[in-house]
Amino acid sequence: MSKKEKADGIVYGAITSAAGGAVIPVPVADTVIISGVQIAMVVAISQVYDRTISKETAKGLIFVFAGAKFGEWLASLVKLIPGVGSVLGGAAQLTIAGSVTAAIGFGFRNLCEKGLEFTKENLKREANNERDAVKNVAKDIESKEKLSRELKKSVGFRVKQTGSKNNFQFIFNLQDVTQGSVRIVNDSSEIVFAESVKHPISNLDWDSGLLPLGKYTAFLDIEGLIPYAIALTVS
Repeated sequence: MSKKEKADGIVYGAITSAAGGAVIPVPVADTVIISGVQIAMVVAISQVYDRTISKETAKGLIFVFAGAKFGEWLASLVKLIPGVGSVLGGAAQLTIAGSVTAAIGFGFRNLCEKGLEFTKENLKREANNERDAVKNVAKDIESKEKLSRELKKSVGFRVKQTGSKNNFQFIFNLQDVTQGSVRIVNDSSEIVFAESVKHPISNLDWDSGLLPLGKYTAFLDIEGLIPYAIALTVS
């Protein structure tokens, strides 16, 4: 596998996580999760190419995508996708989250491929060169979101605390799918727990143990669907 293929795998994994995090119904939590995913993606891509970038530098680099001009660029892109441009709420949020993550990921991959300096100007230019790829990502997210919405009544995911406050039980419904996987990530998008689940299993226990106090996100991943996400606090 080439470095480009490895980097693209990282980008597509981040796109999926960012889209899932975008629909968490907790104020601010979705933004924190998405930015954590994007920062971790940039750091991981740099490691594939044996280049070094700190999390703080990566954070400053991706802030270029919070500007008004990029917002205009993304808005014009989304309008090209039937149905998305006129939709508000969850569907639009996860499409935008995934598209921004794609722009950052593919743009940064190009910086590494070409040996360019990690600057905001270079990243903006390389991201702009990936408009077609970002457009395809947005279309794919829209398709997965539609299927996820159709299965919403038969695929459920929630959590409750059991025993001590750091013992969690995940409860899920897999009526129309045969299997999936639960993964839990910290605020740096590092996986701290992962386990496969199959129908008819209905719950899974997790003890946060000696993990640092803070914010975590649990994802239920099912192939072909947008991940189901839940914000957790270990206190």
